[in-house]
Amino acid sequence: MEQAFKQAGLTVEVKSDILSWLKVHYLQQSLSAGGIAKAGSYENFAGSYHAVKEMVYAFREGVEVCEAQGISTKKIFPANMFRYPNFYWPLQ
Repeated sequence: MEQAFKQAGLTVEVKSDILSWLKVHYLQQSLSAGGIAKAGSYENFAGSYHAVKEMVYAFREGVEVCEAQGISTKKIFPANMFRYPNFYWPLQ
């Protein structure tokens, strides 16, 4: 499979622990979709400090669950971004 992608001119990055990567990305996708659905639209979500803040805190909680399951999220994007202190996020 990797060779077929390379022959097609696509860059391939093989993840050694794909299940951990998938869990973090499922978390991110479900929280994003949930926040948008709760807000009623992407525009409402993106324009709401409260909605984005709620999603950030929910993602942090989900990352803690992943860590408790033995998943090292330090190098998995976007989980590593959610480690920034609250004051770093331009959410005011």
